[in-house]
Amino acid sequence: MEKNTIDAHKQSTDPKPWKGYTIDELRYQQAYTAVRMQIDRQKLMSTASQMKGGMSTFKGAGLIGRLLSNLSYIDYAFMAFRIGRQVFRLFRR
Repeated sequence: MEKNTIDAHKQSTDPKPWKGYTIDELRYQQAYTAVRMQIDRQKLMSTASQMKGGMSTFKGAGLIGRLLSNLSYIDYAFMAFRIGRQVFRLFRR
Protein backbone atom coordinates (compact mmCIF):
# COMPACT_ATOMS: atom_id res chain seq x y z
CA MET A 1 0.00 0.00 0.00
CA GLU A 2 2.84 2.38 0.75
CA LYS A 3 4.28 1.82 -2.71
CA ASN A 4 1.08 3.06 -4.37
CA THR A 5 1.05 6.12 -2.12
CA ILE A 6 4.67 6.95 -2.95
CA ASP A 7 4.12 6.51 -6.71
CA ALA A 8 0.97 8.65 -6.64
CA HIS A 9 2.76 11.39 -4.70
CA LYS A 10 5.77 11.27 -7.01
CA GLN A 11 3.60 11.58 -10.12
CA SER A 12 1.68 14.55 -8.75
CA THR A 13 4.82 16.60 -7.94
CA ASP A 14 6.66 15.95 -11.23
CA PRO A 15 6.22 18.71 -13.80
CA LYS A 16 4.31 17.84 -16.94
CA PRO A 17 6.59 16.55 -19.69
CA TRP A 18 7.28 19.09 -22.41
CA LYS A 19 5.25 18.35 -25.51
CA GLY A 20 6.71 21.00 -27.82
CA TYR A 21 5.74 24.46 -29.02
CA THR A 22 2.25 25.53 -29.96
CA ILE A 23 1.46 26.89 -33.43
CA ASP A 24 1.32 30.44 -32.05
CA GLU A 25 4.72 30.05 -30.38
CA LEU A 26 6.24 28.72 -33.62
CA ARG A 27 4.79 31.63 -35.59
CA TYR A 28 6.14 34.09 -33.05
CA GLN A 29 9.61 32.52 -33.26
CA GLN A 30 9.49 32.60 -37.05
CA ALA A 31 8.47 36.28 -37.13
CA TYR A 32 11.10 37.19 -34.52
CA THR A 33 13.83 35.43 -36.50
CA ALA A 34 12.74 37.10 -39.76
CA VAL A 35 12.87 40.54 -38.16
CA ARG A 36 16.27 39.83 -36.60
CA MET A 37 17.62 38.68 -39.98
CA GLN A 38 16.29 41.82 -41.68
CA ILE A 39 17.96 44.05 -39.07
CA ASP A 40 21.26 42.20 -39.51
CA ARG A 41 20.96 42.50 -43.29
CA GLN A 42 20.42 46.27 -43.00
CA LYS A 43 23.44 46.60 -40.70
CA LEU A 44 25.57 44.62 -43.14
CA MET A 45 24.45 46.72 -46.10
CA SER A 46 25.17 49.91 -44.17
CA THR A 47 28.64 48.71 -43.21
CA ALA A 48 29.38 47.59 -46.76
CA SER A 49 28.33 50.94 -48.22
CA GLN A 50 30.56 52.76 -45.72
CA MET A 51 33.50 50.51 -46.59
CA LYS A 52 32.98 50.90 -50.33
CA GLY A 53 33.50 54.63 -50.18
CA GLY A 54 36.59 54.37 -48.00
CA MET A 55 39.27 53.13 -50.44
CA SER A 56 39.82 55.95 -52.89
CA THR A 57 43.52 56.64 -52.20
CA PHE A 58 44.76 55.98 -55.74
CA LYS A 59 44.47 59.20 -57.74
CA GLY A 60 46.37 58.19 -60.85
CA ALA A 61 45.52 59.80 -64.18
CA GLY A 62 45.58 56.68 -66.31
CA LEU A 63 43.33 53.70 -66.75
CA ILE A 64 44.88 51.83 -63.81
CA GLY A 65 44.35 54.82 -61.54
CA ARG A 66 40.68 55.01 -62.46
CA LEU A 67 40.25 51.27 -61.92
CA LEU A 68 41.98 51.29 -58.54
CA SER A 69 40.02 54.32 -57.33
CA ASN A 70 36.73 52.40 -57.70
CA LEU A 71 37.78 49.34 -55.66
CA SER A 72 36.51 48.62 -52.16
CA TYR A 73 38.15 46.84 -49.22
CA ILE A 74 36.55 43.59 -50.30
CA ASP A 75 38.03 43.93 -53.79
CA TYR A 76 41.50 44.59 -52.36
CA ALA A 77 41.20 41.60 -50.04
CA PHE A 78 40.12 39.37 -52.92
CA MET A 79 43.01 40.56 -55.10
CA ALA A 80 45.52 40.05 -52.26
CA PHE A 81 44.21 36.53 -51.72
CA ARG A 82 44.53 35.62 -55.39
CA ILE A 83 47.99 37.14 -55.75
CA GLY A 84 49.13 35.51 -52.51
CA ARG A 85 47.89 32.14 -53.69
CA GLN A 86 49.83 32.47 -56.96
CA VAL A 87 53.02 33.50 -55.14
CA PHE A 88 52.62 30.59 -52.73
CA ARG A 89 52.32 28.18 -55.66
CA LEU A 90 55.55 29.56 -57.17
CA PHE A 91 57.54 29.09 -53.97
CA ARG A 92 56.03 25.70 -53.22
CA ARG A 93 57.45 24.21 -56.40
